[in-house]
Amino acid sequence: MANAPRNIAVIGLGTFGKSVARELTRVGDRVLGIDINPARVADMADELDATLQADTSDPKAVAQCGLDAFTAVVVAIGRVMDASLLTALNLQREGHTHIWVKAQSDTHETLLRAIGIQNVIQPEGFYGRRLAQVLHNPLVRDFLSLPDDRLIAQMNVPGHLVGDSLESLKLRKKFSVKCVGIARDGDMHINGCEQIDLRAGDDVLIYGTRLDLRRFADSL
Repeated sequence: MANAPRNIAVIGLGTFGKSVARELTRVGDRVLGIDINPARVADMADELDATLQADTSDPKAVAQCGLDAFTAVVVAIGRVMDASLLTALNLQREGHTHIWVKAQSDTHETLLRAIGIQNVIQPEGFYGRRLAQVLHNPLVRDFLSLPDDRLIAQMNVPGHLVGDSLESLKLRKKFSVKCVGIARDGDMHINGCEQIDLRAGDDVLIYGTRLDLRRFADSL
């Protein structure tokens, strides 16, 4: 079943780990939260399906956590790089393949990849880059990065375009960008989006390179 809940373990219940665990719970997955700190475990006990206090840098502790039934494990351990690396190694030794690990630095990420972890994330760097893009282009609310420096940017509709359509702006001819959708009242309008009369509160999804999107935004 496509909508069947997944069993996911989150190791490390600091700020990032709690955020991941809470969101997984919100969307209906079954979450086991694990942390070495008893206060953090107690703090999440009423929110998650199950919690454990364990030192996952110890291979015996990992073996006793009963993670065989879990389809994915997120290692969200914070500042202690050794604990993160040892936990990842212990999970691999137990046969887990769907492991996501938070890295604190480029060096941390390099070491994780060297031991065979493919899914490495640096949330601070990722969100720092996102903030920079939004600051660089104030009309952008959100964006999706694509290969070759291309983006799909979610942009606010300026007031002077309300009641008009994007067709008159000649997106492709003037700016080498194109509309791929209009977000309105929780719905997404894709077909013929450049011909749709815009309303207050609409967001437009525009595809193009960063430079072309900036040229388009600056023209509005």
